[in-house]
Amino acid sequence: ASDYYTGDYDFDVLSSQSGDALLQTLRTFMTDTHTYKTSYDECRDYADETDCENGDGTTINLLYSAYISNFGEYINNTKKGWNREHVWPKSRGGFSTSGAGADLHHIRPTDSSINGQRGNELYGEPASGKQVTGTVVTGNALGGTSDNTYFEPLDFAKGDVARICLYVYVRYGGELSKCSSITNVFQSIDTLLAWHALDPVDTWEMGRNDAVESITGTRNVFVDYPEFAFILFGEEIPADMQTPSGEAAGASKDCGHNNFGSGVVTAPTCEDEGYTTYTCTICGESYVEMIPALGHGFGDWTVILEPTTTAEGLEERSCNRCGY
Repeated sequence: ASDYYTGDYDFDVLSSQSGDALLQTLRTFMTDTHTYKTSYDECRDYADETDCENGDGTTINLLYSAYISNFGEYINNTKKGWNREHVWPKSRGGFSTSGAGADLHHIRPTDSSINGQRGNELYGEPASGKQVTGTVVTGNALGGTSDNTYFEPLDFAKGDVARICLYVYVRYGGELSKCSSITNVFQSIDTLLAWHALDPVDTWEMGRNDAVESITGTRNVFVDYPEFAFILFGEEIPADMQTPSGEAAGASKDCGHNNFGSGVVTAPTCEDEGYTTYTCTICGESYVEMIPALGHGFGDWTVILEPTTTAEGLEERSCNRCGY
């Protein structure tokens, strides 16, 4: 990730922006680095790399149920096995099985039954509802709750869902009108951010981000820097939110300290050091650079008492800066 965020797109530059400015910068960034566009078939075929569980490609992790499926259990257009889930439903996104509808960051393997029951419901919190369960292949694994209006995944999947939808919103919102508002897929921005914070990024999700980048060239920035979601919508970052950078994002203000304004100088004197105070324009933290003492700048010697044959004389010179 550190090699991805460089130059005009390093953390300091990005985190100094907010709102629409941040949205447009991230959109340009993720679009320009998206060098390989996968097909819908490749979203199935690459699952043994992007969603693998044991590293050898034989088992994959299914979204919603966290069931570990044999890769070979994929059976398309049937009622059993796993299939490809458009986490942002096609009918709510205005895409089909190309572009946003075939983006590896967006498409995840899921139990076919859970996928079918989830349908195109908004992500949200049902007042009441029925449990959504998987096929016999997955042992009827639980995948969430639905009331036919809102679908609520289990807690361990809520953050994954939120970050995928954030990716689609930023990456494709400029191209597809239905993706230009996060509430086209989520009950509310508050629900999105609450789920994003509730289920923080884990090492598996970080590894998936690496794997997808190795294929497509682009990353989901909300996996690398979850705090950007709060900055994007003008909300306060939770003080205890843990991020992949290892810092508590309360904050993201703990930065690389590379955005410093012009320093405030306390001038040195002949005998005392001076210093320049630089303050980070992002987080307000300061550091000091010392300026060496100037040393006295003496003029010529002047005799003030002539010597005699028996007594020393005196001469003096004065510092032309301080008079010493």
